[in-house]
Amino acid sequence: MPRHARGTYYRRRRRGRKVNVPWTITYGDTKDERAENMVNGTVPNTVIRRNYPPLSNQPIEFDFITYTRRRGLRQRIDSDTGLFNDVQHRYVEFIPENERNRTYVYVRSQRYGEIVSGPRSTRSNPIDTGIRDGSILKTVYVVTFNNTIETGIPINCSCPSEANSCKHMIAARTLYTGVVGQNMLPLPNLNLQFSAVLKF
Repeated sequence: MPRHARGTYYRRRRRGRKVNVPWTITYGDTKDERAENMVNGTVPNTVIRRNYPPLSNQPIEFDFITYTRRRGLRQRIDSDTGLFNDVQHRYVEFIPENERNRTYVYVRSQRYGEIVSGPRSTRSNPIDTGIRDGSILKTVYVVTFNNTIETGIPINCSCPSEANSCKHMIAARTLYTGVVGQNMLPLPNLNLQFSAVLKF
């Protein structure tokens, strides 16, 4: 556990437990700031270096969340492959030019790589849902667009956020449409559009 999440040595020795770290300090003050950190490939201080979200020039196989409690549906986990090949695409999947007629993109959780169970876990930000590999969080969400990823706007994300536009949607939109910020038009009947594009 990095010192940022554990607190100083003196405080740890005295208290015998980890110090609570505010979410805003760890991940960003606002959704836009958190999304910008994801687009820049900035890894939170709660993730130790050996657990950084991996980069590869070859597609990586992973599990991802398709359904979420936010929409009144149960969480469902499926598998696929995606390309996360450079720092800018550490969190948002890289899609080659000739495949950008897709209407969905995979986005890793900003907490990807955190140790969430056991003695080295991040107690400051506990987790009750997500995909784990042993004690390490490896959650991936799917963001759906109303049109292609370059010409549309994100209409849904499988993360549990209650907001109309979460940081995963903002990050995906920033990378593929060049539009920065969370001002996205609300669209009706999102559940049907979301479930129609996923592979089961």
